[in-house]
Formats: sequence, structure tokens, C-alpha cells
Amino acid sequence: MCWRMHGLPLAFYSDRHGIFRVNAKEAQGGDGLTEFGRVAERLRIELIHAATPQAKGRVERANQTLQDRLIKEMRLAGVSSIDEAQAFADGFLERWNKRFAVAPRQAEDAHRPWSGSKADLAEALARREERTLSKALTFSAGATRYAIKTQGAGTALRGARVTFCTCSTEPCACASKTATWPSRHSRACPSRLRSKTIKPSTPASTRS
Repeated sequence: MCWRMHGLPLAFYSDRHGIFRVNAKEAQGGDGLTEFGRVAERLRIELIHAATPQAKGRVERANQTLQDRLIKEMRLAGVSSIDEAQAFADGFLERWNKRFAVAPRQAEDAHRPWSGSKADLAEALARREERTLSKALTFSAGATRYAIKTQGAGTALRGARVTFCTCSTEPCACASKTATWPSRHSRACPSRLRSKTIKPSTPASTRS
């Protein structure tokens, strides 16, 4: 994978699509960042948004290569699975860069080494949503209800705000200001959630 070979980019060059920046001029709430922007901030990647037609053209040419030429090449090669596509893409990029790459004006590497693990990267990339715990220490996300299991009564956690993290498409963690829980979930009714719970990493009596 690219992050293993090169590390993390110091900056990311994109157009001004709403994925990369908040375009609403009079946004009433939020932190002024999109989900993509929050991930970039956690990974300390500077976001550069193309401001001129010439700059945007560079972005669009790269997108056209990946969305058009790469797809046709994979079709000709008989690629039919995600694993085959990943293996083919690595070789395609190497051949493409060997043919069209231009030497940069500055030879310095524009990447930062990644010293964390794959799990650390997954946590940084996770989507984060805030939820409020009910009196039964449960909350809902998507079509699933989750419950927090404490070592005591856990009354101090009633009404607490928690951050729910989703790594890729699977829930991966739930955290309050003072504790983190690995995520386990059940689509069952609340009465059955007691056997499918999220156990805290610190005693409930130490949290407020």
C-alpha cells in the first residue's frame, strides 16, 4: 500500500468539491471541516484547494486517467476482483509514471514517514459521530443499538456524550472524554443488548 511505501503526504491537492471543503458561505454550525478535512487534520496533512483553471486542470487530468484509462486497462486484463484490481493498479501506476513522469523541481520527499500501525491508521481514518447515552446506557447509530457495560451502576454516564467511531464499514470504537470501549453490537431489542455490550477500559467509578 502507498502509505507503507511512501508514508503520509505532507499536502493533498484537490479541487473545491464539497467532499474536501465546506462550501456553504453561512454555515450555522460545525467545525468548518468536512469528514475528509477532519481526517486530514488528524494525520497532519495540509489541504490545498485548486483556485485557478490551470491548477484544477492538473487535478482533473489525474482523475481522468484513474477513472477512464485505468478502468479500460483492467477490463482488457480480465480483472474481476478487488484483490486483482489492487495488484494491477500498483503495476499500472509504475508503468504510467515510468512513461509520463516529469522530474520535480525540488528533489525533497514530500512525504512524512508513518510510524504507527495499520490499526492506528484505521483509527485516524475512522468516521466519528457524537451520541448521547440514555438512562440505560444505550445509544443508536444507523440501524443498530449499542450498550455500554460498566463495572458498577454507571449512573454517572447517563446522558454523557460519547464519540462513536466507524472504521471502513465496521464499528471499531466508542469513547467518552475519559474512557474508550472496543465496539461490539447487536441488532436485537434493548432487552437482549445486555449480552452484547461494550466493556469500558477503566472502571465506571473513575469517570464523571
